[in-house]
Amino acid sequence: MRRAEPLYMLDANIVSALIDRPGTARRDLCEQRLQRLDGDLAISVVVDAETRAGFAKSRSLNKEARYLELKRRLRVEYIDRDLGFAEVYAIERAALLRSGAPLSRLDTFIVSHAIALDATLVSNDRALARVERLKLENWLWSEPATARGLPGVAEPSAVYAPRDAAWPVSRHLAAGFRLPASGAARYVGAHAH
Repeated sequence: MRRAEPLYMLDANIVSALIDRPGTARRDLCEQRLQRLDGDLAISVVVDAETRAGFAKSRSLNKEARYLELKRRLRVEYIDRDLGFAEVYAIERAALLRSGAPLSRLDTFIVSHAIALDATLVSNDRALARVERLKLENWLWSEPATARGLPGVAEPSAVYAPRDAAWPVSRHLAAGFRLPASGAARYVGAHAH
């Protein structure tokens, strides 16, 4: 399913930041990105359900009111039977299980929904960078990792790279970061002790 405008889908942790009290750093960072957004904004029906469950548990009327206000600025994406979602979910879940580092079923559901819609998932969850076909952004960083000059880190993982470039190589690899195939061996060899 191709769209004329890019689609950005918010994960629950970004929704949570956007419904913080006005003036909080997390909310301000996300609001700045929303103001510059060139595309459509949505959430998966799964994120909507998770968020509503949180309100039912906590009974936070103020946050629920801010959530309802946020929903006026976006749409809820449902699983359409022609979307091919089941196939995408099966492929991604199997790949993550084979890798030995699966995501939770709900996270896999959200990721698969974004892939099926050809959307960019906006999340602060570093674990999602393990999904190779996922287009991923983190609006809780004030600038993208590539602007901070971190060499050898490939997108979408660059969005989750550390603020300082002093991370050990083993941590890069253990956290699910992917280096370009042509430079991976050279990078590891140059930084091995």
